[in-house]
Amino acid sequence: EPVPQLQEWVQQYFAAVPAKSPFVPQPANVPLWAETGIKVLVQPIADVQKLLLVWELPPLLKKYRAMVPQFVRYIMAGQFEGSLYHHLKEQNWVEGIDLDVNNIRGFSFLDVEIFLTEEGVKHADDVTRAWFQYLRLVQEQGLKCKIWKRQLEMEQLSFRFQQKPKLEDFVSDTATDMQTLEAADILGSPKNFKCDEQLLRTVFASITPSSMLQFIVSSVPYSLDSHEPIYGTSYSKHRLNASLLMEWSVAKPTADMALPGDNSYVPKVFTVFFNPENKHEISRLHTPAGLVAWHQPSQYFADPKLVFTCLVTYPH
Repeated sequence: EPVPQLQEWVQQYFAAVPAKSPFVPQPANVPLWAETGIKVLVQPIADVQKLLLVWELPPLLKKYRAMVPQFVRYIMAGQFEGSLYHHLKEQNWVEGIDLDVNNIRGFSFLDVEIFLTEEGVKHADDVTRAWFQYLRLVQEQGLKCKIWKRQLEMEQLSFRFQQKPKLEDFVSDTATDMQTLEAADILGSPKNFKCDEQLLRTVFASITPSSMLQFIVSSVPYSLDSHEPIYGTSYSKHRLNASLLMEWSVAKPTADMALPGDNSYVPKVFTVFFNPENKHEISRLHTPAGLVAWHQPSQYFADPKLVFTCLVTYPH
């Protein structure tokens, strides 16, 4: 519907709702968790095997135009040749990597889920070491706008060719975005996004072994000494070994690790091909069943593409 019509409906149905000053909670000046540099062994109720790594990050909620969460996900959880995933997959240690940056007022935190194979559970610390090895490669060579712009291209494509959402989802998402985004960015256009190498360096510098929470979730029968009171999950918490933390902090990338290269499959030109020399005339075809069809070869595509239109007429 046109915007004036939508505005009229909003005023009609919501004008009587009294306007009140919104409550905006102040950021709490406390860390998200009391201690870091710890390992938690968890025996889940479900059949789950994964390594969970968590860090507190500098606040990113108001710096969304730098596209830090998307960049971190692209470079640390991508599945390109030489990626961390590729390295771990070659060892038969992982089945997948999921990564997300969550924002709370005044805080952001990085949540990395690495889904382990049965062999990978035995090498959870080696998988963690590989994370820091690849992180070192990114810190030394990957925090560049040239690489950041590759992810920006994907964001631009997603916005340009997005599917029409459900109306209720669009309203809900837009109302949420209005709380944090500038007016020009509410509809999701990435045209105002801008690379900030200094912010990238600050964020990646905060991802250290000593500031990490490491959770190993597995049905392996660990010696566990605590129980979660609500769900009854058994777990045990320990300080990470100091020598292990030091080893991870100086870990260097392996020879098979590499940064993402140019993606030749990302489209650059969106002009529809037209061949003016292709002037095939429409031909009329008769089928054995007595049907009549018209056919004209495409002037826009070299390969055959079927566009079928069926027109049925019947006597009154």
